[in-house]
Amino acid sequence: MRVLRGFKGSASRFLGYARNDMESIGMAWLADRVMQRRSWLVRVGWLGGMLDWAGGLFKFGRETGLMTELAEREDKRGMVVVAHADDAEWGCSGTVAKLCAEGWAMVYVLCTDGSKGIDDPAMSSAELVRIRRAEQQAAGQALGLEEVVFLGYEDAMLEPSLELRRDIAREIRRHRPNLLICQNPVRSLVGRDYLGHPDHFAAGEAALAAVYPTARDRLTFPQLLAEGLEPHKVREVWVMDRQNADQYVDVSGHIETAVAALQAHASQVAAEDAEKYLKGWRREIGAEVGFEYAEAFKRFVLG
Repeated sequence: MRVLRGFKGSASRFLGYARNDMESIGMAWLADRVMQRRSWLVRVGWLGGMLDWAGGLFKFGRETGLMTELAEREDKRGMVVVAHADDAEWGCSGTVAKLCAEGWAMVYVLCTDGSKGIDDPAMSSAELVRIRRAEQQAAGQALGLEEVVFLGYEDAMLEPSLELRRDIAREIRRHRPNLLICQNPVRSLVGRDYLGHPDHFAAGEAALAAVYPTARDRLTFPQLLAEGLEPHKVREVWVMDRQNADQYVDVSGHIETAVAALQAHASQVAAEDAEKYLKGWRREIGAEVGFEYAEAFKRFVLG
């Protein structure tokens, strides 16, 4: 019965992925028929097993098609917006390493100054800011980033304010990315050992609001026009969100680069832990979709 329940879960997940993709190509009527038959289909255990196997191929095809599409673009400019030094390395460094290797000009935007997260009573905030900046620059060099931008908001106090939205929109207009990766703006209640950092949610919400509508709209924050920064429309947004993921990136060929980038954050994680946990989590995601190591995102393609 345990195996059968697993098959049912696999079938249900695959049908969910199929529904999303049928809707994306204008076949909503077929998607509805699939979901109407969903409860009957997932009762058949052997069909669940077949769909589990087919689901891996389905996701593989989507990743392969996406990365081929990205590799063929001429406008290879991307941006990652996160709250803290090391957030991007934990969340998407394999994907960033892959994009950089394929010729993308990738920019990091860090919202906070990193001045709070340490237990050492002898460490001052000013010294910690210096250390975290240096570590993030080193991580960026390991990945091949074009630039790391520090907005300098106070660590642990970040809010999705109009000021933060404006400052992220400024960087979007300055660097004009066609792909933006950001953190999840919503707290997840999955699991029992991590609550999520409020700065992460604030950075995610501000980044999404900066993409739409702020960076796009000419009359929003007219001071940006005065700075010579014309509006810009971001074509795609990928949110780092395993729970609601509909896009997976095979990072197997770039996992060592991702580990090296995370290990640059020596004040936050030991080198052996960086390798153990980053590879472990990427391996878990990869096992779901047929890759050795993978990263997961919720993908938005904007008009």
